[in-house]
Amino acid sequence: MERIKYIDHTADIIVECYDKTLEKTFEAAAEALFNIMLNIKKVEPKIEYKIHIEAFDLEELLLRWLEEFLIIFDSESLVFSDFKIHKIEKNDLWILDAICRGEPFDSIKHEFKTGVKAATYAEMQIKHEKDGWMLHFVLDL
Repeated sequence: MERIKYIDHTADIIVECYDKTLEKTFEAAAEALFNIMLNIKKVEPKIEYKIHIEAFDLEELLLRWLEEFLIIFDSESLVFSDFKIHKIEKNDLWILDAICRGEPFDSIKHEFKTGVKAATYAEMQIKHEKDGWMLHFVLDL
């Protein structure tokens, strides 16, 4: 089974990610986001960036995870290719802690493909299946 699948959707794109753990599936979602924007294989892991997110439910956690990268890209011009989530856990809120590695964006080196405006709740699904987890979400291009 493919880890990441892209499905055309009018002016947007649907992404489906699959993996055995929730953490690995969220990592795949971040990889998919950057792969839509640029050639992720050309992003070197030169800079380490810590990310901490809290949310009321898994859907909000996924949305905030993806939006965090769009904010970092827009405000700090950083892109990432290596995503390591140390934990996703539920206390009063859902908590995600990760370290991501990347470098400053270079449109020529990274072969910019298309801009992503936002991650959306539209059609979002998060399912725990017998073989692992599935994320289904829409990115607004």
